[in-house]
Amino acid sequence: MAAKHTAIQTHQITPEAAAALHRLQGVIETAPVAKVEKNKNLMFANHFLDQHAAPLLKHLELEGKPHLSYMAWKILARNTIRNSTGPLYIVPIRVVAGTEPRLVPRDAEMRLARDPALAVRLVPGSYVCFDGAVDLWPGLTCLVITRVRRRG
Repeated sequence: MAAKHTAIQTHQITPEAAAALHRLQGVIETAPVAKVEKNKNLMFANHFLDQHAAPLLKHLELEGKPHLSYMAWKILARNTIRNSTGPLYIVPIRVVAGTEPRLVPRDAEMRLARDPALAVRLVPGSYVCFDGAVDLWPGLTCLVITRVRRRG
């Protein structure tokens, strides 16, 4: 029996969201960097981007949802995302020239899907939602929206 891989849903954004995306594209690369990971991925400072990200999140109907929070990233190295908190959204903002960022699903045993048809290209003008493990291939500036983990 074939292993079931994480399902990735792709959504197109509305014209209103596209206008908000365009405004965010103009400022995201000027945001202060909050963290640089060992693999050189950059996390931008939310306090600088909040006013620019909020209109886009509103048009995607993700702003103000209970327990959701966003982080802005520039992904320069491949990452495995072991999503265990519920639906996770990736909103592409910019693609690094010469790259083809995409998500490749994994199965419950963390095996990467071999069927290229299961991979999803990440491009501005759309966003994806998934609820499981995936590999994120590099070359993308994006918002990652996920459920806030409760402590305690």
